Amino acid sequence: RDTRRLDVAALLRDVAEAVRAGEARGKGVAVELAPLPALVVEGDGEQLKQVAWNLVRNAVQAAPTGGKVMIDGFEQIRHGSRYVVAMVVDTGPGIAPGILEKIFNPFFTTKEGGTAGQGVRLLCFPPRGVGKEQGAKRQWLTVP
Repeated sequence: RDTRRLDVAALLRDVAEAVRAGEARGKGVAVELAPLPALVVEGDGEQLKQVAWNLVRNAVQAAPTGGKVMIDGFEQIRHGSRYVVAMVVDTGPGIAPGILEKIFNPFFTTKEGGTAGQGVRLLCFPPRGVGKEQGAKRQWLTVP
């Protein structure tokens, strides 16, 4: 595994621009990126980029036509450890309670005729939580 110092803010900007120019444009979904501070972690850049790409694309797919996807990031200290938090919030319908406990299982999908992913856990960035707030679906990962 190739680990090195990664600029998470730059990675999120790159992913936002790529998704904005592709799938989001075709669906009429706005992808907004909050002003990000310097966010640096040690890790595998390809894996982290794949996780960010999957989260943003899933949010675009969940958002209605004319909807919005917001990307934000910040640094946080919890229990004496430093974390970088990247958030992807969409204006989609949220996750049904019966599905919530399954969303991080490998190969799980709700997409009809869609292909199932391998699950976030296989990418070595374990999820810390998923929630629903004001009609938006929120997924987040923290990387220590």
